[in-house]
Amino acid sequence: MTPTQRPASVTIPITAALFFGGGIGGVVLANYLAPDSVIANFVGLLALPFAFLTGMQFWLGFALLSALVYGIRRLVGQINELPSSMAGNRCVPPGSYSFLLTSLVVSVGAGVIVAFVATRLGFFATLLIYLLVGLFYGLTCWLLARSGFLPFPEG
Repeated sequence: MTPTQRPASVTIPITAALFFGGGIGGVVLANYLAPDSVIANFVGLLALPFAFLTGMQFWLGFALLSALVYGIRRLVGQINELPSSMAGNRCVPPGSYSFLLTSLVVSVGAGVIVAFVATRLGFFATLLIYLLVGLFYGLTCWLLARSGFLPFPEG
């Protein structure tokens, strides 16, 4: 059974913490890896919040795609009842794994840019750090979203 959405008094602070915390964490990481680099600070500030916003949009898209596939299968007669992930009006829609995908892609891109200007570590070490940060951030967002702690984006 899919967990239900939590109230707005819970989801909004968590959403704000993930969005702004991603930007702050990105700047701190960029300052450590590439001190005095404006490019690294800019990329660090925007990378994780961009991954978060993109993940929200893809979550909506994957949920709509899942509903469309379900509707087609129901018309064809393959299934007759709603799956538990779509039943009820407060359940968490499918597709929250999009946070993991977008976070990894954006973090690798940001890691490549920062790795070119990084002075503390080598290129591949910097890229690996960004990959791990993206993996951790994406997993955190995904698990919170599928547990109902992030609000589902409404189109």
